[in-house]
Formats: sequence, C-alpha cells, structure tokens
Amino acid sequence: MKIKLFLFIICLALQGCPFQDNDDLECEKVIVCQDDRESYCDLPEEGSCVETCHYFVYELCWEECKEDHEDW
Repeated sequence: MKIKLFLFIICLALQGCPFQDNDDLECEKVIVCQDDRESYCDLPEEGSCVETCHYFVYELCWEECKEDHEDW
C-alpha cells in the first residue's frame, strides 16, 4: 500500500505545470507616453488690453507591445 502511494505521489510530481498557450506572454510590454497641450484665453475685459490665458500640459500613457511600437 505504501509503495502505491509513493508511486502515485512521484507521478504527480513528474507531471509539472500544464502548458498554457497565452499570446500575451509572448508580447514584451512597453509604456508609450504622449504630451498634449491646451490653452484657454478669456477675452479682455472692457477697457482693458490684457488677455488672461490658462495653459495646460498633460501626458497620456498606455501599454503597447514592443514589436507594435515603431520607435523601439
């Protein structure tokens, strides 16, 4: 009985992990970022020549496969 249990445990240990076919594992991910700028200007108040402007700079980032990105 002990030999059968021992052989069963050995067989389970030799099986290993099952192979998983996953395309995402083959893709090396890189972070790609792009700056974007916007500005909003208010019209000058009556009797004034001064224009008030607000400038915004923000960065958008996302993941891409290294093979799909042309700069790499």
